[in-house]
Amino acid sequence: MISGGRMGLVVCIGGGDEMKPYRMDRKEQVPRLLEGMELVRRLRRDDRVMFGGRFDHRENVAALPKPVQHLHEVMPAVRQMVRR
Repeated sequence: MISGGRMGLVVCIGGGDEMKPYRMDRKEQVPRLLEGMELVRRLRRDDRVMFGGRFDHRENVAALPKPVQHLHEVMPAVRQMVRR
C-alpha cells in the first residue's frame, strides 16, 4: 500500500484562460467543482456508486482500494465560501 493509505486531495476552480479549450461557461465552474467533490466523497465512502448530477453521470462505479484514513469533511466550508 502506497503511503500507508494516506492521501491528500486538493481541488481548485482555476481561472484565466486554461478553461477556454473546454468551452466551459465560467458560471458553471463552482457547480462543477461541488458536483465533482460530491462524487469523490461518495466513491471514497460507498462500495458502489450510482451518480446522476447535472454535469456527470456514473453507473455502478467503484474506487479501489478504499482509503485507510477518514475523509475530513470540508464541503460545508466550501459551500459557505461559495455563497459569499
